[in-house]
Amino acid sequence: MKTRALIAAAFAVTALSAGAVAANATTGPGQRVNILVIVNDKHLFVYDQAQMARGAIATFQVFNSGKKTHGYSLLGKQTGPIKPKHWKHFTVILLTRGRFPDGSPFDKGPSYHGYFTVY
Repeated sequence: MKTRALIAAAFAVTALSAGAVAANATTGPGQRVNILVIVNDKHLFVYDQAQMARGAIATFQVFNSGKKTHGYSLLGKQTGPIKPKHWKHFTVILLTRGRFPDGSPFDKGPSYHGYFTVY
């Protein structure tokens, strides 16, 4: 009887320790990435195919290559107005998978608005 209890206890300890190791491996810090966004007087273009992995710490580097004031927003963060030929940036931690609307809050039209995918 003691042998069965000892074997069961050893198995339980082994199973719990393996689960703890697996849990630590999946909750590591996110990868830091820079994503380039170009806005001009005709359209907005997001590099990296407008997608990134969940958990990434993404810094959006936004350049206004047009002659008018533009901007960029995603997940409640935005650059604010960007003067022509100037840069602005903001950082977002991509915690949730899905398709999120992005675009220029200062411009209308489908070429200034789209979706950013977190996979």
